[in-house]
Amino acid sequence: MTLQEALELHQSGQLDAAEQAYRDYLIAQPGDADALHLLGVLRQQRNDGSEGVALIRQAIAASPDQAQFHLSLGGALLRAGDADGARASFEQALALDPNSAETHALLGHLALQGGDTAGAENRFRIGRRASDEDPVILFGLGSIYLERGDAANAAKFLSRAAELRPEDAAIQVGLGRALFDQGAFGVAEKAFENALRQRPEMGLAKLYLARARLRQDKLDGARYRSNQIIP
Repeated sequence: MTLQEALELHQSGQLDAAEQAYRDYLIAQPGDADALHLLGVLRQQRNDGSEGVALIRQAIAASPDQAQFHLSLGGALLRAGDADGARASFEQALALDPNSAETHALLGHLALQGGDTAGAENRFRIGRRASDEDPVILFGLGSIYLERGDAANAAKFLSRAAELRPEDAAIQVGLGRALFDQGAFGVAEKAFENALRQRPEMGLAKLYLARARLRQDKLDGARYRSNQIIP
């Protein structure tokens, strides 16, 4: 099986078959950087972070100038809780590909998490020059406006982010909060419900959903959600 055929299995969600195909390919082509990278990404998807990181590092050792490899390593390290390591990998990816909207977006969110709002906004706006429709960048800008109390501008960015990535619970919660702050409680309620369909355990979505229902005098629905949050 070719590497492209293995990748097609991976992209179609056939992870068992794809993993076997990658491993077979690496037996025939040991040290192939692309195969190591793709297998590392797949192992990440299967919640094996340690092997995923190790495989992606092997790919980088074999081909250090591939920006995507550094970007994938940064994502793996971020999921493992290593924010500093992730930042270093993202910076390396950006040095290799300065026009990567995805890398600017991820660095922006790291800055935002660290309390550097100005640095985050700068990253997001640079990233928009490469792609003004990147949902992660739009989510970041919407989050900044939400923090500033500018719900109207927040909703503008978050609405578009939600259109582009409707399955993202965090974006739905951000949009719901922006709508709630504008008094659009019914539409906000829908956004929080969308978030909970994706992530039923999301406490912030439950809390805001209860508040949105209370504002509409839906007392039974609000009480149900509140009971889920506070036993």
